[in-house]
Amino acid sequence: MRVAGLVGIGLLTAAGGAAQQAAPPARTWWVSLGAGYGQLDESADAGGHVALSFQSGARVLSIRVAAVASLLENLFGPSGTPDAVTDVAVLYGRGTSRGTVRGSAGIGLGAAQVSVLSSGSIRQGTWYLTLPLEAQLAWRPLRFLGVGLYAFASFNSGQSFGGLSVMLQGGRLR
Repeated sequence: MRVAGLVGIGLLTAAGGAAQQAAPPARTWWVSLGAGYGQLDESADAGGHVALSFQSGARVLSIRVAAVASLLENLFGPSGTPDAVTDVAVLYGRGTSRGTVRGSAGIGLGAAQVSVLSSGSIRQGTWYLTLPLEAQLAWRPLRFLGVGLYAFASFNSGQSFGGLSVMLQGGRLR
């Protein structure tokens, strides 16, 4: 009887320890804002993004707006060529969930708009269905603040584009 009681207590202790180790995944969220290099046609342009991301375990869901603008072409280029492309997208991906350096990658669905310079004024263009991609790599030294790189691309029939931003993250990061 005593042995059975000791075995029972041992099993309950082991089960309790296992339950404590299998804690639910941390849920984090962050807003990222970045600016940097963009690629539109064959020229180097200005690019940037604003994104809101949620992470639970390894799953990452992002809502983002990314844009690339041909700043020099707007001033000196021919009219009628794409001068800016913006996309609004929802992306799903996977990411790391431990440590101060975090990374993630995602793919999704969105809409992209091409803006064209015509006779000195920018004309808003047509919306196109787009296949967006993102990759984030951030160093998060504080629980609420991080810095890193954000790579983005948007593939659509109007004008595909991509870029790399230096980003600042803020939110519940760990």
